Amino acid sequence: MQGVIRTGFPFIMGILRNTITQVVDIRAERERIIETLDIRSPLKKAFSVKLANYVYNFVHQLMAFLFLLFVSPILLVVAIAIKLDSRGPVFFRQERMGRGGHIFKIVKFRTMVSDAEKETGPVLASIDDDRVTRVGRILRHLRIDEIPQMWNVLTGEMALAGPRPERPEIYDGIIMDMPEFFKRLEVKPGITGLAQIRGGYHTEPKDKLRYDLLYIRRRSILLDLKIIAITAYICLFRKGAC
Repeated sequence: MQGVIRTGFPFIMGILRNTITQVVDIRAERERIIETLDIRSPLKKAFSVKLANYVYNFVHQLMAFLFLLFVSPILLVVAIAIKLDSRGPVFFRQERMGRGGHIFKIVKFRTMVSDAEKETGPVLASIDDDRVTRVGRILRHLRIDEIPQMWNVLTGEMALAGPRPERPEIYDGIIMDMPEFFKRLEVKPGITGLAQIRGGYHTEPKDKLRYDLLYIRRRSILLDLKIIAITAYICLFRKGAC
């Protein structure tokens, strides 16, 4: 009989089976692409490359430590303001994808109500997002909520400059249309980057990729210092996105 829609237990199980298979296929494709990235084993690198990477990481971690030491009184005031303004923890942790596909938890000051994604699931924040708290709006405007990511720099998961780390769900969402987006995973993610000072918060993935690939090709301590300096200028004088 044509035109009959199947219902009942077999139909429901079919939907669940297809959904699960799709998720598994996307994750398998993610792993396959990550394996093709140009990330050599540290044991195969020349001594000069190892030394350069060590110096690069040391400079970033030293700058992060000195910055946290300098602004620690401000961070204490911010923590108290967050606790007085709304219920929930001071810090917000969220899974991001780092170098080589490594999953880590980024640390920020909490700017939204607790369980902000309980009903919606993983979604990007909008400009007038009603989930943002009163203190959170100020922190976001001044970009103070990003400062705790210095801890991720100290632990070696991030750098001060580099491609911004995205959530695994973001990568999975564009994996079929833009697999080259995974090229961003060839270096450590950064608190700020070329895409942030040249673009904005809602820059399209293809534009982010263009800026990030340019950064990866030209990456150096000098370029990082320039990006950090421009970021500081943008934040202090509120010019564009930072």
